[in-house]
Amino acid sequence: MTTPTPISGYTFVVLTAGPDTQPEHMQYDGVILAVPTGSDIGSSETSPGRMLGVRGYPNGTTETGLLRWVMSSDLPTVAKSFIHNMPDTGWVDTNAEQTYREMVREMINRGIPMADIGVLVTSLHNASIANERMHASMP
Repeated sequence: MTTPTPISGYTFVVLTAGPDTQPEHMQYDGVILAVPTGSDIGSSETSPGRMLGVRGYPNGTTETGLLRWVMSSDLPTVAKSFIHNMPDTGWVDTNAEQTYREMVREMINRGIPMADIGVLVTSLHNASIANERMHASMP
């Protein structure tokens, strides 16, 4: 990787694939961007920023001195943990858990606050479970 020539007022970042980078964002792995100094690019895994429509966070520097920016999921860690721990029995069907992740990701991307999402998702999940249990107990 060649180090770009410095530009006054800009910081160079290299987009880096991480453990939960969305498949559609893998194409950006290794891309170098010049970002205006002071831009909100996130501060950590639990407080990501957004560039090119991708969430991520700074994580050290490369061997050439560029800021490493790890592309992550659109879901904050707290949301992933919340969804993962919803069912009493744990998720038996990984596709069902993924469906919840995708729906929550869409709500986050539409600007709905996480607290409201939590109430909505919990209410829908509990209503579905109550219905299933009532159906199972019918003769």
